[in-house]
Amino acid sequence: MSNLRGEVDRLIRHMEEVGKIRPLDDTQKRARLIALRREYLTLLSAIEEAASHDSALATNSDLLRKLDKQLSLLRTTTALHKANWPVILSGGDEPAYKASADNLSRVNFEFIDWIEAHCLSK
Repeated sequence: MSNLRGEVDRLIRHMEEVGKIRPLDDTQKRARLIALRREYLTLLSAIEEAASHDSALATNSDLLRKLDKQLSLLRTTTALHKANWPVILSGGDEPAYKASADNLSRVNFEFIDWIEAHCLSK
C-alpha cells in the first residue's frame, strides 16, 4: 500500500470518528472534537506530503496542481466552518451548525472520491 493510500485511509477513519461525536453535549466530546480539528490539518498536510513523494504523481505536475486546488478547497471550507462554529459555542445540534458540518463532511468525502479516482487508481 502506498503512503498516500494510507494517509487517505487515515482521513476516512478521521471523518467517520468526527461524524460520531454529535451532539456536543458534554465536555469530553467537545475536547475530543477540538483534538480532532487539530489532527485534521495534520492529516491534510500528510496527504500533501505523501502525494509529493508518490512516484506516479511526482511526474504529473498537472495532477499535483489539481490536488493542491482540492486541498485548498478543503482548508477553506474547514476554516469557514471553524470560524462560524467554535466548539465552545456550539452544542452541535443547532440546524445551522448541522448544515455547516454536513457540508464540510460532504466536501471531505468528495475529496476522498476525487483522490481515489485520480491519484490512487493507477
